[in-house]
Amino acid sequence: MTKIIFKPILATMFLMGSLVSNQVFAVDGYKNLKFGISLNETLINVKCSFEDADSGLPGVQMISCPDFSFGADKVSSAMLYIDGKLLRIIIEPSVELVDGILAGLMKKYGEPSFRSPEEDFHAIDQFPNRQAELGWDNDTVFLRFLSDQFGNQGILLIYTSPEYDKQMLLNQEQSLGDDL
Repeated sequence: MTKIIFKPILATMFLMGSLVSNQVFAVDGYKNLKFGISLNETLINVKCSFEDADSGLPGVQMISCPDFSFGADKVSSAMLYIDGKLLRIIIEPSVELVDGILAGLMKKYGEPSFRSPEEDFHAIDQFPNRQAELGWDNDTVFLRFLSDQFGNQGILLIYTSPEYDKQMLLNQEQSLGDDL
């Protein structure tokens, strides 16, 4: 991760927001990674060096890919499955691409449907272990800005099925069983 100042990005986002319409799309995945496909279908459809990974979440299977094609780059990514179905895709592009990614998301989806408070964006520049998000398409596409424990900054592009949060809650409730 590198250090980048997010204040100019916020200004760009707000200026661009006044230039685009608020379009609504039904995100069904990312390219040929459609929500609901199985792990085997993912392995067949995507050329990647897949590795099993620990999601740290009950009932969530995760695979990672250190060489996922994104634009002209190979980047890290992860696919999360619940009950054998792909429900979330996480892509970790270079933070240097943030302006282009932001412009592309604004052009495709219009105004964000979700915005973290402005203070959260400023905190990324000042403190470690912070994050802020912008969400589009009824919060199924997110651009997450973050700083790690050393203050290095990065971004995550997240495509998520509306079913992901519902299934996560159900899995958490089931994992607790009678413990409450």
